[in-house]
Amino acid sequence: MRRFATFAALVLMVAPGCKKRPSIEECGRMLDRYVDMTAGQDPAFAGLDGDRAADLHAAKRVQKHLEASYTSALVQCESDVSRTEYDCAMAAPTPNDWEACIE
Repeated sequence: MRRFATFAALVLMVAPGCKKRPSIEECGRMLDRYVDMTAGQDPAFAGLDGDRAADLHAAKRVQKHLEASYTSALVQCESDVSRTEYDCAMAAPTPNDWEACIE
């Protein structure tokens, strides 16, 4: 019985950490990951060499950061996205997989 009580106490101490939502910085990284994954699908990238593609990619990221929808998504992420959803999105190999993690 004592062993169970010790185990239960450990679970109760660790459990709140499992529920911790992503920080605003983590949400930014998660959204940037999606922007990065989808930016390459833009026809503007066709035929660009590495440096020019990297420059366009950086410009697209800056452009997204300036959009009101990006700021709104950051706030929504911080309040609505679970740690499990965040971890899934950060490991997702494709934009569709990323979206499936969040829905």
